[in-house]
Amino acid sequence: MAISRPAEVSNYLTTFKFYAQSPTNFQFLEDRDVHVNNIGELGINPYQVRETILQLTPSNYVSGPDVDKKYPKHNVWIFGVNLDGAETYIKLSDNFTHGIAKCISFHKSKFPITYAYPDGGDLT
Repeated sequence: MAISRPAEVSNYLTTFKFYAQSPTNFQFLEDRDVHVNNIGELGINPYQVRETILQLTPSNYVSGPDVDKKYPKHNVWIFGVNLDGAETYIKLSDNFTHGIAKCISFHKSKFPITYAYPDGGDLT
């Protein structure tokens, strides 16, 4: 599990958010039925998933980049966020092929999340 510096996390998030700004350029890769169930458990809709991701900062960062097990030429970054008391696990890809920002996973966390920079870290 790799841990990046806060400035690297910020740079990654800037790139991800650049592509994800447009709803047509945001893609959720998890199985459709699983995705619907997961966000249903959180009481949110797909629009709110994207909006939550657009609000991520280095204080939400957990780990990465780590090699994507399914697509080893790319990496994944892990984040977390508290949604109305539900700790939520978020896995994002660094594969921006065709200008698409890809969310691999978004669900209630099965384990407590340890944030690398809960105070946001030093971005210099």
